[in-house]
Amino acid sequence: MSQEKIFALILEKDSVIAKFVISKYRPSDGSFGNHPYWVLTCVDMESHYLSVVLENKPRPGEARPHTIVLHIPHSAVVCVLETTKDALPLDLAENWGNWVS
Repeated sequence: MSQEKIFALILEKDSVIAKFVISKYRPSDGSFGNHPYWVLTCVDMESHYLSVVLENKPRPGEARPHTIVLHIPHSAVVCVLETTKDALPLDLAENWGNWVS
């Protein structure tokens, strides 16, 4: 039985998109060196950008997470790691499972 794939999106720390996500949507799930990263379940490569689905925790009393689709220019991306929940190779926030169902 194969495990569900997840991705760690690592962005340039000073990129406009990283600052936007942190200030307007949600903090990063941790840092990879000086670079913020987010744990994702959906990443798609487009010609000039990366499309990702970022989930935010449900608000109190709500069952479904709020999602946003971001189209991130390649210049803002350090790398994307593809792995599984059990093998995620980063020091994650203690409750990273709250972001990925």
